[in-house]
Amino acid sequence: MYYRDDREFTDEQHKRNAIPYIYDKLGWTEISVGEELNKYRDTCSAIDYEFTDQKGKKIFVQERFRKSNYSNYNDFTLRYERPNNEDETEQKSEFYKIKSFLHRNNDSFIFVYGFEPPKNRPIQKFAVIDLRALFKHIADKEICILEADIKIPNNCKLEAPIIHNKDSSSNFVCFDVNKLNEVFDDVIIWQIGFNGE
Repeated sequence: MYYRDDREFTDEQHKRNAIPYIYDKLGWTEISVGEELNKYRDTCSAIDYEFTDQKGKKIFVQERFRKSNYSNYNDFTLRYERPNNEDETEQKSEFYKIKSFLHRNNDSFIFVYGFEPPKNRPIQKFAVIDLRALFKHIADKEICILEADIKIPNNCKLEAPIIHNKDSSSNFVCFDVNKLNEVFDDVIIWQIGFNGE
């Protein structure tokens, strides 16, 4: 799926499924920002949306939906690198943008990852992930990203493999939702459908 098609698909799922079945139930209100600021945030920090919770706390969100034919997977992915990109500034992808944002800011940053539901049915599989908690466990080496020649530290509790695109254009780091839930109590805020619920 090309970027524009992917963006249109995700925007449609945002309106049809994420707003009524996820954010409204969490009590979060979407904040409308200008198109230029939204594009800048997406490009520089991988932020798609801004919300406030019931106490007025600001929450930044990255959101991704996948087609229903992928719904048998029980993981979520973050694009990691584009090693063959001619522009060196674009070789580090959303993983690094999120990491940089979290280093510079104290705001909440959430990843909503879901799957397109069957036709005329509400969303049946999604996860709401606390990116700050996830990245802290990575920094503490409790989650180990399996890069080439990595030595796995003794305190590693969960391994996260890197998956390569077939065309070698990019790679992704892959996190198993059920394993994250088993090992850590602060990463998965809410999920439905990943463990058969």
